[in-house]
Amino acid sequence: MNASAAIAWTIPPWQRDNLSPTTFQLPPHPSSSTTVTRATSITNACTCQSVQWGSSDRLTPHSPGPTEVEVTSVWDQQAIITVELKPKIGINYGPVEPTQPSINVIVACSARKTVRVRVGMHLRAIKRATIESRVRTWTSKLQDGCGNGLLPAAQLYCGDAWATARSGIDNYRLGSAASLWVASAGYGLIASSERVYPYSATFSPRHQDSVGANGEKSDRMRWWKGLCDWARSINRQPHSIEELAKRHPSTPLLIAVSPDYLSALASDLLAACAQLTDPDLLVIVSTGSPKKGKLAAHFLPCDARLEHRFGGARNSLNNRIVRHILETTKPEHVRCSLLTKRFKILLGRQPEYRTFNRSTVTDHHVAKFIAGQMRARPDTSHSALLREFRDGNRACAQNRFKRIFNSVKKTVITTP
Repeated sequence: MNASAAIAWTIPPWQRDNLSPTTFQLPPHPSSSTTVTRATSITNACTCQSVQWGSSDRLTPHSPGPTEVEVTSVWDQQAIITVELKPKIGINYGPVEPTQPSINVIVACSARKTVRVRVGMHLRAIKRATIESRVRTWTSKLQDGCGNGLLPAAQLYCGDAWATARSGIDNYRLGSAASLWVASAGYGLIASSERVYPYSATFSPRHQDSVGANGEKSDRMRWWKGLCDWARSINRQPHSIEELAKRHPSTPLLIAVSPDYLSALASDLLAACAQLTDPDLLVIVSTGSPKKGKLAAHFLPCDARLEHRFGGARNSLNNRIVRHILETTKPEHVRCSLLTKRFKILLGRQPEYRTFNRSTVTDHHVAKFIAGQMRARPDTSHSALLREFRDGNRACAQNRFKRIFNSVKKTVITTP
């Protein structure tokens, strides 16, 4: 018995002229046999170099295309199709996303990466007079493939905040598709499945790889706009939060970012809100941000007091709140007005947030403390030492302490 079917995929973004063979599994077919007879390109973006069929228990998931594989007869429901694709140079395609997600979640990218970032992919290496010229130079690096290997964003980022965001999506218990997006200071808006080069760029003003040397809000907004314009120029869709809302105007848009990232996204969020069928669909979780301005009506009432309820470090609190919303709220109830009522009650039940009156110290004092402890306990971790350091009523930011720790560790190891 013969039958026919057609299946289409999308080329993973950022893959251009060096695609390796990719393996796909056909879905079950009502007939009893399958034979792949041909594969045809449905756009001019790529060419199909080879097609094979067979069976295997081991699958290599991928997101290729746009290529159509035509199945004309079916003999094995576990048939494997191997298609080698070669897209034309200079063409990039956006991430695969659910046809109609029940909720779109956007979180900030993470400074921590699972792999080492090449020196040339640190934003500090680009010293230009204007934001616009830095954006052009930076995006040229991304487009020319100057990184050290593509990775899905979900596998590139790490750290407590990112793990919390992923678990919120992974444990989404309501049986509907939730899409996780990243507000990346290096790439703009990307899906968590999108393949990107390891990079170091941030909207945090006190970082070596900050987009603006002076920490100006206008610099962050101009940088984000530059990334959105670049994404549009290479046909990456959606290229902005506004475009995402335009594609899904009836879908809740849940944002969890720090004040620095929020200031970069502000104009894009306002434009996105205008695309939604109901402004109440836009929900912003940003515990450190002042709840004022044109976006004031979209903020959930939340601050550091919710640490008592959700635990964890303060830098992951926004994502913990989002995870709680995903785990306890039906999609049709993800509305800012409804959630505001819940969180006002929740916030009112919390004790005052913890404050610390610690004394500031120099890098020399921090290094001296670390060296003394490491000589006595060579295997100790930087996080354990930081807790001890702070218990002594001394202040030091986690990133700063880790930097000094790594520097001292090299000295202690090499010193007999």
